[in-house]
Amino acid sequence: MKNQKLLAAVHSGHLRENIEKAFGNWGHIAYRHAWKIILIAIVCLVVTLPQLQHLKIDATMEAFFHEDDPARLLYNDFRYQFGRDDKTFIAIETDDVFTLESLNKLRELHRALEEEIPMLYQVESLINARQTLGKGDELLVGEFLENWPQTQKEVAKLKQQALSNPVYVNHLISLDGTVAAMLVQNEVYTAQEDESAALSGFDDSETGVDPESYQFLSADQNTEIMEAIDRIVARFDSPGFRVYPGGGPYMTAWFLDSIRNGMSKFTLIAVACIAVFLYLIFRRITMMFLPLLVAILSMLYAVAVTAFLGITVSFSMQIVPSFLIAVGVGNSVHLFTIFYQAIDRGDSKEDALAYALRHSGLAILMTGLTTAGGLMSFLSSNMKSVVEFGLMTPMGVMFALFFSLVLLPALIAVFPVKPKKKAVRNENTLPKRLILSCGDFAVRKPKLVIGVWAVLIVLGLVGASQITFSFYAYNNLAPDHPVISAMKKIDQHLAGTGPLELVFDSGKKDGVKDPEFLNKLNEISVFANNFSLNGYSFKKVISIIDINKEIHQALHENDPQYYRIPQDKTLIAQELLLFENSGVDDLELIVDSEFRTARMTLNAPIVDGVVYGPILEALMTGVEKILDGRYTVKTTGIMDLSFKVFNELYVSMSNTYMLALLIITPLMVLLIGNVKIGLISMIPNLAPIILTLGMMGAFGLFLSAATLLTGSIALGLVVDDTIHFMHNFQRYYHRCHDVRTAVRQTLETTGQAIFFTTMVLTTAFMVFIFHDVVEWRYFGFITGFCIFVALFADVLLAPALMAVMNRKTLDKELDSVAVSTDEEVESITS
Repeated sequence: MKNQKLLAAVHSGHLRENIEKAFGNWGHIAYRHAWKIILIAIVCLVVTLPQLQHLKIDATMEAFFHEDDPARLLYNDFRYQFGRDDKTFIAIETDDVFTLESLNKLRELHRALEEEIPMLYQVESLINARQTLGKGDELLVGEFLENWPQTQKEVAKLKQQALSNPVYVNHLISLDGTVAAMLVQNEVYTAQEDESAALSGFDDSETGVDPESYQFLSADQNTEIMEAIDRIVARFDSPGFRVYPGGGPYMTAWFLDSIRNGMSKFTLIAVACIAVFLYLIFRRITMMFLPLLVAILSMLYAVAVTAFLGITVSFSMQIVPSFLIAVGVGNSVHLFTIFYQAIDRGDSKEDALAYALRHSGLAILMTGLTTAGGLMSFLSSNMKSVVEFGLMTPMGVMFALFFSLVLLPALIAVFPVKPKKKAVRNENTLPKRLILSCGDFAVRKPKLVIGVWAVLIVLGLVGASQITFSFYAYNNLAPDHPVISAMKKIDQHLAGTGPLELVFDSGKKDGVKDPEFLNKLNEISVFANNFSLNGYSFKKVISIIDINKEIHQALHENDPQYYRIPQDKTLIAQELLLFENSGVDDLELIVDSEFRTARMTLNAPIVDGVVYGPILEALMTGVEKILDGRYTVKTTGIMDLSFKVFNELYVSMSNTYMLALLIITPLMVLLIGNVKIGLISMIPNLAPIILTLGMMGAFGLFLSAATLLTGSIALGLVVDDTIHFMHNFQRYYHRCHDVRTAVRQTLETTGQAIFFTTMVLTTAFMVFIFHDVVEWRYFGFITGFCIFVALFADVLLAPALMAVMNRKTLDKELDSVAVSTDEEVESITS
């Protein structure tokens, strides 16, 4: 058994040696055929990069879901039947809405919106609010301000009518009469289908409406609409008549702008910061130019292939270019550091290139595989945007790996390179002194170092237990951002910008006209209006029963005592027929054409997705109890989708963390060639993540849609430097059989590259602290912090663990391999 173990270790060492020799031989080949390699790369560039023009961006909530996701299909069916639920809310704040001056301005604003907004379905406000009245046996359905008031006395009468109308209050006018609302509803489709298709009915099948039969408004068209509204608002907004536009479409438009500007802006900032950093550290133009060139090409290839595959760029994708550039530069830094060390000691360019590839090629290969493996864990998510992130980023990492090992050596071969002057060459820099001091201290005091890190890890776990989750629109932007200010104004004074949509199925044609069904809806409406949980309540409930009650009251001489649902099915049908014949199409927005399904909108302020779950559960428990199994109900709408996104992200990210660990750990063991040491070497990789989570908990930083990405990304990145350390430590330990010497030689060579790549990666992520979206600020800071902490784990904790392992394990296994003579091996083989 002992001989078999020794032979396996020897064979493992020989395999690693052979791979490293192959990388060295590739260095010679790349040097001698440099121009051929560069020409092939240029040809590939010319063929691939035109695909960038086909890149698509999707900032909508639906982008999180796969096309066949039941939640998305249900939402598509809902929009197909009832129109858009994500309306633009415009709050108009005055001292008193009901003055002649304010009403005149409201009318002008209403007309401007109707005339100037593209792809408009309707604008709803007090100007055209539905007013249902009866005159004898005749039903008159008109507009609230159809007869324009001429005196303040007439205005006062209108104010009394408006504030006593249950449909208007909190929907179109605040209870105190100081804030009015205008609801802008745009078309559902880019090009409307014919009327028969539009009224084909709510499809409750598994597959829903055929998505090929229509095209919803794009994010670009949504932005065009919001820009038109902004131009109109700018004309009318004034002291005493403040106009606040907000709502879901505004968030979508803003996120689209954030993705577009963020990708270009922060990529350029990252490139500039990395370029300055590389030049200050290496003082060589080639060291600044070539790594960035290779990294940028890798990123462009990845984005171009993404466009070719039809993958849309969503909210999480905007970090990808900066991330891929940082990874590509990190690979180059490791190769260049060893290359210039060889050049500075007098090697020829070809020999130095071969030596650098032999020294770091295998480690670079393994770091690329582990980083890609960690990112591929995102493929396990049920969220489409997360899965696409898990496709694009590993692909980009592999492009960066390929170009670093293939194109970069060729570029090095053709670019002029000069060794540093002797005085500069032997310069003992501050980073070098720092990492060498850390390594020496860790080897001299390994138990102290491990003990301190153990205490920090325990504290990190305690802090991590205090972390809270959040999926809250208000946390995305600064509190004083115009979009947030508008949404808060609407949430405070009106019905709110977070509607929940309920779709009830009566189970039969004309079932909506059944008084039993309508009575159930009325019970649910009363229940929802009185619902309250932890301070959360619904401010306005809108459904067909409002129309039923209006009609019944109007046909009974407008007597408020008749504001109720008729209890005769035939009478209900007759009254609804009168309403339809009056020329209004309001029913199309709340019932299907067969009167089988009905929509109920529960308006409320936006709430954090964390607390929305219990609210929705309590609400639907009450609704199902009222229905008592006689009818079915489904939830949908933007707020419902938002909650489903949060819930899925929470579950998916938990799974991706475990999957990333399961992917990376075997790769780590494979590279090191020893299970026990490979597992122990994961400690310096997990410790920074635990400390980062502890820091988040201690300072009250929440986990959100953006910061949930940190764990898998950070694990895939921090493991890279640990691989470089362990790979080179084993090399030097086999040569000298002394831990202190091996650690020092490792840090003198690879240690500097570890420091430089840490600075590059930290810089690439830290630039996001200047992002407009608060979540991305947190993401940039948290990920950068984690990578920076990982540096100290690699130069302190990893050497200390190797010193302890040397006493217990390395002397028994690694040293036995190192001292084995060729004769022993031959005898074992025989």
